[in-house]
Amino acid sequence: MAPAHERLMDSYLDSFDGWEAVGWLGQACYFGRFLLQWLASERAQKIVVPAAFWWMSLLGSVCATAYAFVQHNLFFMAGPCINFFLFVRNLWLARTGQPLESRVFVPFAVGVLTLAVTVALWSWDFSQPLPWILVGGCGTVLWSIRFPVQWWIAE
Repeated sequence: MAPAHERLMDSYLDSFDGWEAVGWLGQACYFGRFLLQWLASERAQKIVVPAAFWWMSLLGSVCATAYAFVQHNLFFMAGPCINFFLFVRNLWLARTGQPLESRVFVPFAVGVLTLAVTVALWSWDFSQPLPWILVGGCGTVLWSIRFPVQWWIAE
């Protein structure tokens, strides 16, 4: 019998398709943006966030959302979908230097939050043990909320 890692890889490669490539492209964008930001900060000898960071974030978000949608994993789709709007906002802020006005910011933030809750509840898998659902839900919320918090602080 082949070692477990070989069986796992063979099984994965048997099901690899174009959507898997889209998912990996999204992951590469998410990783690459931090590598880019780190190198830019090292070069400037201070913390900087180049516009390319947000463009890579946007592409990674689109790829991850598309992959999650095709995989029918709406729970996973919530984070990239929410972050897409925040990345667009950060590109706007970087380009114009103007934060969104409060009359736009509040409805936009409420809309994004409503979308997140709707997607999470719609895709809830009640067949899983409740403790694991709670752990996964808390992890997703904590992972996804870092950008709304950054947005709120920046405004």
